[in-house]
Amino acid sequence: METCKTCQFWRFARAQEDWNAGEYGIFPCDPVTYEPAATLEAVRARWGYLVAYCVHPKLLFYQRPAQDAAAVYDGSGYDGTLITGEDFGCRLHTPRES
Repeated sequence: METCKTCQFWRFARAQEDWNAGEYGIFPCDPVTYEPAATLEAVRARWGYLVAYCVHPKLLFYQRPAQDAAAVYDGSGYDGTLITGEDFGCRLHTPRES
């Protein structure tokens, strides 16, 4: 099955230059120390799996998507984001180049 963890549009930052280890959804805080996880390995060790942003170009915001696309809606004036678990699969999957 094609899943997010093998898709070229599944990233730990929305843009490669925007890497931010303090991003709560990607690097959640330890419930005891309240410190964000420092590495992806630490996230996997503590929570068992990874999550990341879907940055597929067909992902739309505040628009009705085409039948083969996806969209994110957020009721506030801020940016909405689709974050997926690594075993989530979608019809927009595009394999990573090796």
